[in-house]
Amino acid sequence: MGLQDRDYLRSGASSFAGSGLRKFTANTMLILACVIVAMADSIMPTEWVQTSQVHFVEGGEAVTRELMATKEWVISPVITGDTKQSFGTAYMVPFNPKTKEVLAAVGSIGYQFVSPLRKWLQFTTAQALVDITPQGVSGFEFWRFIGFQFLHVGMMHLVLNMVGLWVFGPLVEERLGARRYLAFYLFCGMMGAFLYLLLNAAGLGAQAVMGPDANVPGLLFTDPWTPLIGASAGVFGVIVAGAVFRPNETIVVMFVLPMRLATFAICVIAFALYNMLTAGQNAGGETAHMGGALAGWWLARRPHLINDFFSIFGRAPRASAARMRSPVPRDVPNTIEVDRILDKVHAGGLQSLSDAEKETLRRATNARQS
Repeated sequence: MGLQDRDYLRSGASSFAGSGLRKFTANTMLILACVIVAMADSIMPTEWVQTSQVHFVEGGEAVTRELMATKEWVISPVITGDTKQSFGTAYMVPFNPKTKEVLAAVGSIGYQFVSPLRKWLQFTTAQALVDITPQGVSGFEFWRFIGFQFLHVGMMHLVLNMVGLWVFGPLVEERLGARRYLAFYLFCGMMGAFLYLLLNAAGLGAQAVMGPDANVPGLLFTDPWTPLIGASAGVFGVIVAGAVFRPNETIVVMFVLPMRLATFAICVIAFALYNMLTAGQNAGGETAHMGGALAGWWLARRPHLINDFFSIFGRAPRASAARMRSPVPRDVPNTIEVDRILDKVHAGGLQSLSDAEKETLRRATNARQS
């Protein structure tokens, strides 16, 4: 435990509403935003959303093109809104609104019933890039690069991500300041979605060239309508940045195993990379994790870019800027020695210290405040 972790010496974290109001730190606001979105998502009425490309029956694609060329036909999935199934497969049926004529199904799609909030915010390659469907051309919905970061699948998904932010977020926000931390977090999440999109598009391209059995480690061969949701990409960026800023910080994994923050970051990245390269069960999510981690590492190793790139959010806090320029001042006393002195103060008071120990504590306090 370092000097900055002592409750009676630690300075307040940065905030939007003043240093004295820790509840309004950027990290706390992110956690609250995710919780509020999750609550709203769970109580809103549901509606269907597409979760797969159209799978045409034999000759169905040609029929669809012919009908759509007339500008009179609509190709829509037949989905009953009162179904007890939260997901399933629906037939794509041609319908003429003028004549009320209905033709045989030309194909099918996967669907899922979700809240309008999730339908509007979840990230898919098809919607973020471009996809041509029987209903027309869709895509270029760039708000999804940010929106998906506030959605979660179930309570456990939400809790794990929020615990990650609660534990590691203050380490990074303290270094960057509130506004830059918020921009940093969202940027890492966006880069997670971008890597997901890039490797998914590359995987679909490989299948188009090499056939449906194409297998290239690292590429994503999932359906472009497969949703990506969750704060994990941004959380991974925060974990890696915290490991760069304070690699020797000790954390207790699962409340049992003490571990250096740098070691923990390496472990979670190695696990994500393995699942990504071996096309594990959550390969798409792990790809987003890697994108967020890479963005967090790249920016944390180049702190001047955070000031330059995020200058729109105002000047960095003086203490944060100083730490970025010189993360490890030469005159900062050894952390182990400072801990020993603080333990001595706790046991016997300031009067128990020698003059040399008092000077060491003074220099450590000055370094912390600067």
